[in-house]
Amino acid sequence: MSANGWLQFAIFSVILLASVRPVGIYFARVLEGERTWLDPILRPIERFIYKLCGVKADHEMNWREYAYSVLGISAVSMVVTYGFQRL
Repeated sequence: MSANGWLQFAIFSVILLASVRPVGIYFARVLEGERTWLDPILRPIERFIYKLCGVKADHEMNWREYAYSVLGISAVSMVVTYGFQRL
């Protein structure tokens, strides 16, 4: 590997290590349902996407709903990937 490659690897590693703690704290707050500093920006977008997809935030999925969701996402991603490859 060249010196440029090692430099890029070192810079990437430093940025990754520096971002682990703040991103981890943010994710922990999001998963616990606590308020975060991005809530005023992201909460309306999240509500819009939920309304668009017909998702109820306070309702847990059963195994059939989850299986259909995973299969649907897989099918859409397969079609999109195929489209990118054809282009």
